[in-house]
Amino acid sequence: MSELDEVPFYDYPTLLERIINKNIIVDDEDHAISELKNHSYYSLINGYKNYFLEVDTTDTMVDNTTFNDFTSTYYLYSDISSLIFKYILYIEKSLRSRLSHIVAREFGVYSSEYLDRNNYKDYQYLRYRTLRDIQEVIDTCKSNSLTHYFKENKKNIPPWIVVQDISFYTVISWSNILPKHLKSELFKDFFENSNLYEWFQEKYFHHSFHFLREYRNLAAHGKRDFKEKINNKLQEESSVHFFGSTLLKKEDLDKNRGLQDLLAAINLILKYTQDIELIHKFLSEFILVIIPYVDEKDYSPTQLINQKSVYQILGLPEDIMDRIALYIQYRTM
Repeated sequence: MSELDEVPFYDYPTLLERIINKNIIVDDEDHAISELKNHSYYSLINGYKNYFLEVDTTDTMVDNTTFNDFTSTYYLYSDISSLIFKYILYIEKSLRSRLSHIVAREFGVYSSEYLDRNNYKDYQYLRYRTLRDIQEVIDTCKSNSLTHYFKENKKNIPPWIVVQDISFYTVISWSNILPKHLKSELFKDFFENSNLYEWFQEKYFHHSFHFLREYRNLAAHGKRDFKEKINNKLQEESSVHFFGSTLLKKEDLDKNRGLQDLLAAINLILKYTQDIELIHKFLSEFILVIIPYVDEKDYSPTQLINQKSVYQILGLPEDIMDRIALYIQYRTM
């Protein structure tokens, strides 16, 4: 086995020298060091250098790349990540609510009832592990959790309580092991405004919600949507039927866009958010993120980051605003 490289420590002046050696213009060294203290070299430079690399190089930026290009991109991604995280949480809460309502109605409000393995199907061998994980949350609940309060003060811990304390992964798995007729009921709201065939919904639900879970975890830390860090990818043909040509176009697929990235996350938020007012709110907040870089009337790019538009930086189509507006119009018809 080859010897591993050592990762050395660099003080701030040395880090600044390394930045300059990458062909990055630093106009204000004191400001640059302050930014490095606040956000770290790895987050700023390594996280976003791919946008500015010279062709066929791994560590040299194109001419006229500035340190401010990196900070602008970093803050842009931080803002968009916060927005995406927030709206994925709304979808997550919606799933938790729908799932626990069905489970309580069908199987009861006592854990001995609703955790009975005979109530469920063994979808992808998830049943045993899922029910075990829920029981473990009940048995080892933290003292500040809702589950602990009900465990200490009530006769039972109903599904709509324990569902608040289990992981998003377990929520998805719990949904997946429902009997077919209950799973169809759960899917109804999520898929009724699409042309996705019913027999594809189960698999699409599984991968799309796990994609949202993974994307949420990246967004929670303000990280870029590195595809290599996301295991779940939306199936192309099903996505074409699910999103329709308004949200997902052939040119997106030709550019390897829309199945495992920010566009996929935005499209899923639009499709899985049931409250139309919440979709309007998402659009308003999305505009606030991009407005420093676009025209206020038609949202065409105005302010570039090293010759790249905000849409190029985010990996989004330049007509994304038109697509969202048209989709909202369709939803309100």
